[in-house]
Amino acid sequence: MRAAAPDAGPSRPVLGATQAVAANVAGVIMNTMFKLIVILPASEVIVLRSLCALAPLLLFQRWERARFPAPRDRASLSLVWARAACEAGATLWLIIALGSASVTFVISVGLTLPLLVTLIGVFAFGERAGARVWLGVAAGFGGALLVVQPGGGATPLGIASACAAAICYAARDGVTRRLGGRYGPLFLTATANAATLVVGLALAVQGGWRALDLHQTGYMAVAIAGFLASNIFMTAAVQNAGLVLSGVFRYSAVPAALAVDYLVFAVVPDGQALAGTAIVIASGLMVSLRRRERPLPSLAAGRD
Repeated sequence: MRAAAPDAGPSRPVLGATQAVAANVAGVIMNTMFKLIVILPASEVIVLRSLCALAPLLLFQRWERARFPAPRDRASLSLVWARAACEAGATLWLIIALGSASVTFVISVGLTLPLLVTLIGVFAFGERAGARVWLGVAAGFGGALLVVQPGGGATPLGIASACAAAICYAARDGVTRRLGGRYGPLFLTATANAATLVVGLALAVQGGWRALDLHQTGYMAVAIAGFLASNIFMTAAVQNAGLVLSGVFRYSAVPAALAVDYLVFAVVPDGQALAGTAIVIASGLMVSLRRRERPLPSLAAGRD
Protein backbone atom coordinates (compact mmCIF):
# COMPACT_ATOMS: atom_id res chain seq x y z
CA MET A 1 0.00 0.00 0.00
CA ARG A 2 1.36 3.39 -0.93
CA ALA A 3 0.65 6.11 1.61
CA ALA A 4 -1.32 9.11 0.54
CA ALA A 5 0.81 12.12 -0.30
CA PRO A 6 0.93 15.06 2.07
CA ASP A 7 -1.83 17.51 1.37
CA ALA A 8 -2.57 21.15 2.03
CA GLY A 9 -5.00 20.63 4.86
CA PRO A 10 -8.49 19.79 6.02
CA SER A 11 -11.54 18.65 4.11
CA ARG A 12 -14.15 20.12 6.49
CA PRO A 13 -12.44 22.90 8.47
CA VAL A 14 -15.53 24.37 10.13
CA LEU A 15 -16.75 20.98 11.34
CA GLY A 16 -13.26 20.04 12.50
CA ALA A 17 -12.80 23.28 14.42
CA THR A 18 -16.16 22.77 16.13
CA GLN A 19 -15.19 19.22 17.05
CA ALA A 20 -11.87 20.45 18.47
CA VAL A 21 -13.71 22.90 20.73
CA ALA A 22 -16.13 20.17 21.84
CA ALA A 23 -13.21 17.82 22.54
CA ASN A 24 -11.46 20.35 24.75
CA VAL A 25 -14.61 21.22 26.70
CA ALA A 26 -15.22 17.51 27.27
CA GLY A 27 -11.62 17.11 28.39
CA VAL A 28 -11.99 19.91 30.94
CA ILE A 29 -15.13 18.24 32.31
CA MET A 30 -13.27 14.92 32.55
CA ASN A 31 -10.33 16.49 34.39
CA THR A 32 -12.73 18.26 36.77
CA MET A 33 -14.36 14.97 37.68
CA PHE A 34 -10.96 13.38 38.25
CA LYS A 35 -10.05 16.28 40.51
CA LEU A 36 -13.18 15.58 42.56
CA ILE A 37 -12.12 11.95 43.05
CA VAL A 38 -8.41 12.65 43.46
CA ILE A 39 -8.42 10.60 46.68
CA LEU A 40 -8.65 7.40 44.60
CA PRO A 41 -5.44 5.73 43.37
CA ALA A 42 -4.49 6.65 39.81
CA SER A 43 -4.44 3.00 38.74
CA GLU A 44 -8.01 2.51 39.96
CA VAL A 45 -9.21 5.58 38.06
CA ILE A 46 -7.49 4.45 34.85
CA VAL A 47 -8.72 0.85 35.00
CA LEU A 48 -12.33 1.75 35.88
CA ARG A 49 -12.43 4.46 33.22
CA SER A 50 -10.95 2.20 30.57
CA LEU A 51 -13.11 -0.84 31.35
CA CYS A 52 -16.35 1.14 31.43
CA ALA A 53 -15.47 3.08 28.28
CA LEU A 54 -14.75 -0.06 26.29
CA ALA A 55 -18.35 -1.28 26.50
CA PRO A 56 -20.03 1.56 24.55
CA LEU A 57 -17.07 1.76 22.14
CA LEU A 58 -17.37 -1.92 21.23
CA LEU A 59 -21.17 -1.67 21.10
CA PHE A 60 -21.08 0.93 18.31
CA GLN A 61 -18.23 -0.67 16.35
CA ARG A 62 -20.60 -2.44 13.95
CA TRP A 63 -22.30 0.85 13.05
CA GLU A 64 -19.00 2.62 12.47
CA ARG A 65 -17.49 -0.23 10.49
CA ALA A 66 -20.23 0.19 7.90
CA ARG A 67 -19.14 3.82 7.45
CA PHE A 68 -15.41 3.06 7.41
CA PRO A 69 -15.03 -0.19 5.45
CA ALA A 70 -11.29 0.27 4.89
CA PRO A 71 -9.28 -2.99 4.79
CA ARG A 72 -7.47 -3.71 8.05
CA ASP A 73 -4.06 -4.17 6.40
CA ARG A 74 -0.93 -4.77 8.46
CA ALA A 75 0.74 -1.43 7.68
CA SER A 76 -2.17 0.76 8.75
CA LEU A 77 -2.94 -1.44 11.77
CA SER A 78 0.66 -0.91 12.88
CA LEU A 79 -0.02 2.82 12.81
CA VAL A 80 -3.23 2.28 14.79
CA TRP A 81 -1.34 0.51 17.58
CA ALA A 82 1.47 3.06 17.43
CA ARG A 83 -1.18 5.70 18.02
CA ALA A 84 -2.60 3.67 20.92
CA ALA A 85 0.88 3.38 22.43
CA CYS A 86 1.28 7.16 22.23
CA GLU A 87 -2.03 7.60 24.09
CA ALA A 88 -1.02 5.11 26.77
CA GLY A 89 2.39 6.71 27.13
CA ALA A 90 0.85 10.15 27.45
CA THR A 91 -1.45 8.89 30.21
CA LEU A 92 1.42 7.31 32.12
CA TRP A 93 3.66 10.38 31.86
CA LEU A 94 0.79 12.67 32.82
CA ILE A 95 0.19 10.69 36.02
CA ILE A 96 3.89 10.86 36.90
CA ALA A 97 3.93 14.59 36.17
CA LEU A 98 0.93 15.29 38.39
CA GLY A 99 2.69 13.50 41.22
CA SER A 100 5.91 15.50 40.78
CA ALA A 101 4.72 18.98 39.80
CA SER A 102 1.82 21.31 40.36
CA VAL A 103 -1.29 20.99 38.21
CA THR A 104 -0.71 24.55 36.99
CA PHE A 105 2.77 23.67 35.77
CA VAL A 106 1.53 20.54 33.98
CA ILE A 107 -1.21 22.58 32.30
CA SER A 108 1.28 25.22 31.21
CA VAL A 109 3.49 22.57 29.58
CA GLY A 110 0.41 21.10 27.91
CA LEU A 111 -0.19 24.46 26.27
CA THR A 112 2.74 23.71 23.97
CA LEU A 113 0.54 21.13 22.19
CA PRO A 114 -0.90 23.57 19.62
CA LEU A 115 2.63 24.62 18.73
CA LEU A 116 3.83 21.02 18.48
CA VAL A 117 0.94 19.80 16.31
CA THR A 118 1.22 22.87 14.09
CA LEU A 119 4.88 22.06 13.48
CA ILE A 120 3.99 18.45 12.68
CA GLY A 121 1.19 19.55 10.36
CA VAL A 122 3.41 21.96 8.46
CA PHE A 123 6.64 19.99 8.16
CA ALA A 124 5.32 16.41 8.06
CA PHE A 125 2.08 16.87 6.11
CA GLY A 126 2.59 20.06 4.14
CA GLU A 127 -0.37 21.88 5.66
CA ARG A 128 -0.45 25.60 5.00
CA ALA A 129 0.44 27.91 7.84
CA GLY A 130 1.03 31.51 6.86
CA ALA A 131 2.05 34.42 9.05
CA ARG A 132 -1.48 34.81 10.42
CA VAL A 133 -1.58 31.18 11.55
CA TRP A 134 1.75 31.43 13.36
CA LEU A 135 0.72 34.73 14.91
CA GLY A 136 -2.56 33.18 16.08
CA VAL A 137 -0.83 30.15 17.60
CA ALA A 138 1.74 32.33 19.37
CA ALA A 139 -0.95 34.72 20.62
CA GLY A 140 -3.02 31.82 21.92
CA PHE A 141 0.00 30.43 23.76
CA GLY A 142 0.71 33.81 25.35
CA GLY A 143 -2.92 34.30 26.32
CA ALA A 144 -3.09 30.83 27.85
CA LEU A 145 0.02 31.56 29.93
CA LEU A 146 -1.67 34.71 31.23
CA VAL A 147 -4.57 32.55 32.41
CA VAL A 148 -2.67 29.72 34.08
CA GLN A 149 0.13 31.98 35.42
CA PRO A 150 2.58 29.08 35.86
CA GLY A 151 4.91 29.09 38.80
CA GLY A 152 7.89 27.06 39.94
CA GLY A 153 8.17 24.16 42.32
CA ALA A 154 8.41 21.40 39.73
CA THR A 155 11.00 18.67 40.25
CA PRO A 156 13.24 17.57 37.36
CA LEU A 157 11.11 14.42 37.08
CA GLY A 158 7.97 16.54 36.94
CA ILE A 159 9.40 18.75 34.20
CA ALA A 160 10.63 15.80 32.13
CA SER A 161 7.42 13.79 32.47
CA ALA A 162 5.16 16.76 31.66
CA CYS A 163 7.19 17.40 28.51
CA ALA A 164 7.06 13.69 27.62
CA ALA A 165 3.27 13.68 28.00
CA ALA A 166 2.92 16.68 25.67
CA ILE A 167 5.19 15.04 23.09
CA CYS A 168 3.22 11.77 23.27
CA TYR A 169 -0.08 13.60 22.74
CA ALA A 170 1.36 15.48 19.77
CA ALA A 171 2.73 12.23 18.32
CA ARG A 172 -0.69 10.61 18.76
CA ASP A 173 -2.33 13.35 16.73
CA GLY A 174 0.41 13.16 14.12
CA VAL A 175 -0.28 9.43 13.64
CA THR A 176 -4.02 10.20 13.51
CA ARG A 177 -3.33 12.63 10.69
CA ARG A 178 -1.17 10.05 8.93
CA LEU A 179 -4.01 7.51 9.06
CA GLY A 180 -6.34 10.01 7.40
CA GLY A 181 -9.86 8.62 7.06
CA ARG A 182 -9.00 4.92 7.02
CA TYR A 183 -10.48 4.28 10.45
CA GLY A 184 -13.32 5.86 12.38
CA PRO A 185 -12.94 7.80 15.64
CA LEU A 186 -14.67 5.05 17.65
CA PHE A 187 -12.24 2.37 16.50
CA LEU A 188 -9.20 4.57 17.15
CA THR A 189 -10.53 5.55 20.57
CA ALA A 190 -11.22 1.91 21.45
CA THR A 191 -7.68 0.79 20.59
CA ALA A 192 -6.16 3.71 22.53
CA ASN A 193 -8.43 2.91 25.45
CA ALA A 194 -7.31 -0.73 25.40
CA ALA A 195 -3.65 0.32 25.50
CA THR A 196 -4.36 2.70 28.37
CA LEU A 197 -6.11 -0.13 30.23
CA VAL A 198 -2.89 -2.15 30.03
CA VAL A 199 -1.03 0.77 31.63
CA GLY A 200 -3.63 0.97 34.39
CA LEU A 201 -3.40 -2.76 35.10
CA ALA A 202 0.41 -2.50 35.26
CA LEU A 203 0.11 0.31 37.82
CA ALA A 204 -2.48 -1.67 39.78
CA VAL A 205 0.18 -3.91 41.28
CA GLN A 206 0.74 -1.14 43.82
CA GLY A 207 -2.70 -1.91 45.27
CA GLY A 208 -4.54 0.44 47.62
CA TRP A 209 -7.85 0.35 45.77
CA ARG A 210 -11.02 1.33 47.59
CA ALA A 211 -14.77 1.12 47.03
CA LEU A 212 -16.48 4.12 45.42
CA ASP A 213 -19.26 5.89 47.26
CA LEU A 214 -22.35 7.21 45.48
CA HIS A 215 -20.86 10.63 44.70
CA GLN A 216 -17.61 9.15 43.40
CA THR A 217 -19.56 6.76 41.20
CA GLY A 218 -21.41 9.69 39.66
CA TYR A 219 -18.18 11.63 39.13
CA MET A 220 -16.62 8.59 37.49
CA ALA A 221 -19.60 8.19 35.15
CA VAL A 222 -19.34 11.81 34.02
CA ALA A 223 -15.56 11.46 33.67
CA ILE A 224 -15.99 8.42 31.41
CA ALA A 225 -18.48 10.30 29.24
CA GLY A 226 -16.05 13.21 29.05
CA PHE A 227 -13.19 10.88 28.14
CA LEU A 228 -15.17 9.27 25.32
CA ALA A 229 -16.38 12.60 23.94
CA SER A 230 -12.93 14.19 24.18
CA ASN A 231 -11.12 11.39 22.37
CA ILE A 232 -13.76 10.81 19.70
CA PHE A 233 -14.20 14.50 18.91
CA MET A 234 -10.45 15.20 18.84
CA THR A 235 -9.81 12.26 16.51
CA ALA A 236 -12.55 13.50 14.18
CA ALA A 237 -11.22 17.07 14.45
CA VAL A 238 -7.75 16.05 13.28
CA GLN A 239 -9.27 14.06 10.43
CA ASN A 240 -11.59 16.87 9.33
CA ALA A 241 -9.54 19.99 10.08
CA GLY A 242 -5.93 18.84 9.99
CA LEU A 243 -3.33 19.52 12.66
CA VAL A 244 -2.85 23.27 12.19
CA LEU A 245 -6.47 24.32 12.56
CA SER A 246 -7.46 21.76 15.18
CA GLY A 247 -4.28 22.63 17.08
CA VAL A 248 -5.07 26.27 17.72
CA PHE A 249 -8.56 25.41 18.96
CA ARG A 250 -7.02 23.38 21.78
CA TYR A 251 -6.71 26.71 23.55
CA SER A 252 -10.49 26.61 23.95
CA ALA A 253 -9.76 24.49 27.04
CA VAL A 254 -8.60 27.68 28.78
CA PRO A 255 -11.91 29.59 28.88
CA ALA A 256 -13.71 26.29 29.53
CA ALA A 257 -11.48 25.63 32.55
CA LEU A 258 -12.10 29.14 33.85
CA ALA A 259 -15.85 28.62 33.58
CA VAL A 260 -15.68 25.28 35.40
CA ASP A 261 -13.50 26.74 38.16
CA TYR A 262 -16.05 29.49 38.67
CA LEU A 263 -19.16 27.28 38.55
CA VAL A 264 -17.82 24.25 40.47
CA PHE A 265 -15.08 25.58 42.73
CA ALA A 266 -16.21 29.23 43.08
CA VAL A 267 -12.84 30.48 41.81
CA VAL A 268 -13.27 33.98 40.38
CA PRO A 269 -10.79 34.79 37.56
CA ASP A 270 -8.79 38.00 37.92
CA GLY A 271 -8.27 40.64 35.29
CA GLN A 272 -5.15 38.97 33.94
CA ALA A 273 -6.99 35.69 33.43
CA LEU A 274 -9.86 37.43 31.66
CA ALA A 275 -7.44 39.30 29.40
CA GLY A 276 -5.69 36.02 28.56
CA THR A 277 -9.02 34.41 27.75
CA ALA A 278 -9.87 37.23 25.35
CA ILE A 279 -6.53 36.74 23.60
CA VAL A 280 -7.14 32.98 23.34
CA ILE A 281 -10.54 33.52 21.72
CA ALA A 282 -9.13 36.14 19.36
CA SER A 283 -6.30 33.80 18.32
CA GLY A 284 -8.79 31.09 17.36
CA LEU A 285 -10.82 33.52 15.28
CA MET A 286 -7.65 34.85 13.66
CA VAL A 287 -6.69 31.42 12.40
CA SER A 288 -10.15 30.07 11.54
CA LEU A 289 -11.25 33.04 9.45
CA ARG A 290 -8.47 32.59 6.91
CA ARG A 291 -8.52 28.82 6.44
CA ARG A 292 -9.49 27.73 2.93
CA GLU A 293 -7.93 24.37 2.26
CA ARG A 294 -7.91 21.59 -0.31
CA PRO A 295 -9.72 18.40 0.72
CA LEU A 296 -7.89 15.39 2.06
CA PRO A 297 -6.98 12.83 -0.60
CA SER A 298 -9.52 10.07 -1.08
CA LEU A 299 -8.96 6.73 0.57
CA ALA A 300 -8.52 5.18 -2.82
CA ALA A 301 -5.43 7.34 -3.36
CA GLY A 302 -3.72 5.51 -0.53
CA ARG A 303 -4.45 1.99 -1.80
CA ASP A 304 -2.48 1.00 -4.85
